[in-house]
Amino acid sequence: MAKNGTGREASAIFATVSEEFKKSLQGEVWKKISDYQDADAMLKGAADLLRKHSAQPSKLRASIAAVDRIASRWRPYFNVVDVFVQSNPEYAALAWGSLRVMFQMASNFTTLFQKIENMLLRMAYNLPDFSNFLQVLGGRSSQQVTIAFPRLAKALAYIYQDMLEFCHRVCKLLTGSGNGKPGFGKTTLATLIIDHLKNHVATSPHSGIKHVFYYFFDRRDQMSQSNKVTDAIRALLSQVIFFRRHDPIVLDIASLVRPWHDTGQQVASDDEVFAMLQLNLLHAPNCIMICDGVDECADPTTFLQKLDSLAVENKRSRFILLGRPILKLHSSLSERCQLLGLEPTQNLNDLKQFIEPKIEELVGTGDLILPGNTSIVDVVSKISGQASGMFLWTRLFMKYLESPSFSLSARWRIIEDPTEFGGLHNIFHAIFEKIQKDYQGPARINIRRALQWVLGASRPLHINELRNAIGQEPDREFDETNAIPNFEEALGVMTGALLEITEHRTVRLIHHTVGDFLVSEFSDPAATSVDRSIWDFRPLVTQHYISSVCLAFLRFTMPEGPYRKPFAHASIFPRVRRKFPLIDFVTRYWIAHLVKFSEELRCSPHQEDYHEIAQEIGENCISLIRNTERFTSWAESMWYTQCEETVWPSEDEMIANMRLNSDESALGKAFSLIRWAYVEHNRIPNAWRDELEKHPEKIWLPSLPALSNTKLVGTASDASISPIIDRWKLGYSSIVILTRMSATGHAIGIVSIKPPGGKDCVSKEDPTVLATYQIHSLDFNDVLFETTFEVRLDATRYVSEEGSFSIDASISEGLLEIVVEDILIKLSIHGNTSGFAFQQTSKTELDILKHHRSFYCRSHLSRKIFLGYGAELLFIMQQVQGSSHWIFDVFQDSNCMHDPSNPNYWNVYMELL
Repeated sequence: MAKNGTGREASAIFATVSEEFKKSLQGEVWKKISDYQDADAMLKGAADLLRKHSAQPSKLRASIAAVDRIASRWRPYFNVVDVFVQSNPEYAALAWGSLRVMFQMASNFTTLFQKIENMLLRMAYNLPDFSNFLQVLGGRSSQQVTIAFPRLAKALAYIYQDMLEFCHRVCKLLTGSGNGKPGFGKTTLATLIIDHLKNHVATSPHSGIKHVFYYFFDRRDQMSQSNKVTDAIRALLSQVIFFRRHDPIVLDIASLVRPWHDTGQQVASDDEVFAMLQLNLLHAPNCIMICDGVDECADPTTFLQKLDSLAVENKRSRFILLGRPILKLHSSLSERCQLLGLEPTQNLNDLKQFIEPKIEELVGTGDLILPGNTSIVDVVSKISGQASGMFLWTRLFMKYLESPSFSLSARWRIIEDPTEFGGLHNIFHAIFEKIQKDYQGPARINIRRALQWVLGASRPLHINELRNAIGQEPDREFDETNAIPNFEEALGVMTGALLEITEHRTVRLIHHTVGDFLVSEFSDPAATSVDRSIWDFRPLVTQHYISSVCLAFLRFTMPEGPYRKPFAHASIFPRVRRKFPLIDFVTRYWIAHLVKFSEELRCSPHQEDYHEIAQEIGENCISLIRNTERFTSWAESMWYTQCEETVWPSEDEMIANMRLNSDESALGKAFSLIRWAYVEHNRIPNAWRDELEKHPEKIWLPSLPALSNTKLVGTASDASISPIIDRWKLGYSSIVILTRMSATGHAIGIVSIKPPGGKDCVSKEDPTVLATYQIHSLDFNDVLFETTFEVRLDATRYVSEEGSFSIDASISEGLLEIVVEDILIKLSIHGNTSGFAFQQTSKTELDILKHHRSFYCRSHLSRKIFLGYGAELLFIMQQVQGSSHWIFDVFQDSNCMHDPSNPNYWNVYMELL
């Protein structure tokens, strides 16, 4: 059985891997793969490809020989695979076709082709010699070999998985967004420089270069965690320390830089970090530092000054900086620099390699018809000549040209005279004109919203988050019908390729210059209102929109907590997260965006003209905070998403916004309430913080000391009507005599009895009845606890002729103690990660009730019994015959849980009017 199971598992791996690989391929790539079904077809195709692209016969022969060696090593493996999976010959065909297409894609890049060739050779020569297995397996069926060699089947499957994973990564690298990089390709150049230098250091230890350090600035990171000067300096220092981690002088430098007296400082200051970098470089000469995107640094002048001081002190080190020509160098630094400008012709061949297959595809599909005297080469030369060396322009122009809304004549006119699209600004402008022409009404609003979120969000949004963010209206609950179907495929088309999806599935601008264009082109500094129907990307308008959506999500869309009901086995918050992917972002950043909106409002020259929208957003915020159920739901989500310490703005920011917005304004009152919530949050003791990290739903408990008197946080008090007896069948002839709801409304205790002999009532002659106590969950229809016990009945019990009878019973408030006649049952409750569990701890006969005076005259008196919390107090209330007076007998167990059979006692006589 084990062998069969293993065999099926191997077959499942083959099937799953091949299916996932097929789904990951673009249509045109899959067509090319399907044309090559075996090794011979792959070798012939690869040889033809190499002859086409190689101008040197020696290199051609070497490459063909290498591909032949690769095929000869892989052939036995796939022959063995065919034995194991005889019903699926396409597995081998898929691999051979993938190798051929991979070689075709890489043929445009000589160095990359050689690297892929060498890697495949190393993989092939690390394979076992599968030709020996063919002799053993010859003539056997697939089922026979799978049962006989289960581990071999598993090994074959894993090798197949690794091989297709390698092919997938190479195809992904060479298709789609990987074909063209934004701008002039400086980041690509920086990566090549780093790889080249690292390889040089590894292969030539005596070259004089000891270490290579690098850093990449990127303005597309909305959180600005990689654009600060201090971030770059700290990152470079960490690399230096790592490479010199075995050198004791590194620790000496750190000790020297730190102050001689202890200040309690836990993080080194920026000056200390820079001093450590300076000293470490003095002891590690012959280093090369590479920094890309220096013009995207938040403060490039300061960064260049720091590098200047490093260069002065480290004559034997080199610094390579990449940035746009707008970067201005100080005279002292420029004197020591060798400036290298990228000429438009230097990457012309690469641009042509990118453009040519795109034009071929347009011609092949009939979307472009060339005049008789014009060739594809002519079109490629015309477009690449207008690109001025910019990959970003080329990529956007080709996306623009591929727009399906162009007629044949319109597309040819664009190609015939591409000069009007020259430069990034002109291509951006053309794309937006096309968007405004193709999309009207709600579609245009959705495009504007997508761009506003990407421009202004505090962190990059995941593709699913952005979809829901666009569909969330600022004044109502999220409606799934408002979301864009097939959003991932539609995003690039509807934004003219100005937005792209990263490998982490987040959405960002294709280049930071798109943001500069949007803010400068579609912003009116003199505007005095917010019109949601027009293009307007002012930061004030963007932050107003994002803040409004965040508040609407919290007020209307976010489900109310608690997200884990009492006695429930698990929290429903993971389900809420899946249904509403925006919940993490809103929980963490809604206050931050409210602060940004307030700051943009303060900087506006027309602040008074925005009084109405400021008042509206302030009132919405106040409405949220004063709705204790909604606000507590956000607080619970805050603990679930583990942002309880980072969600709050600094004390200075809150006070500043309170001062900037008058106490009479709604926005000022909103910040006052936020600060109040912040103060109360800080009052939560550490012991409760630890508990809330494990069980966020406990924020709702009224026993939380720090929040017991607050008006901001609510407690759980939800209830619903439910047919209890019909929902849970208590058994034949069961008579319910008492029920009690828990304080939270999520569980109910039920006491029922069964008269002897299956009767439906109790008679005077019955000596005993069988009592049952159950606790039911009202959320999950589960029986949480059940116990059955025998109860003796008194012979003087009152029973009417109609069959009415009385039995004394009481359930305590916590449902953990019950008394039926003279039997006291006590329970305990235990909680863990899987839920709650009840356990009976004691069963006691209460002699005090047997001998109480009311038991001897019950046919003449009205009597009720009540059990206090923890069974510490027992009340007997009886009416004096023929009077409006009542007598209260109170029994107290001073030790509560220890000796309920020997309580203290006192008597109260009073008249109830």
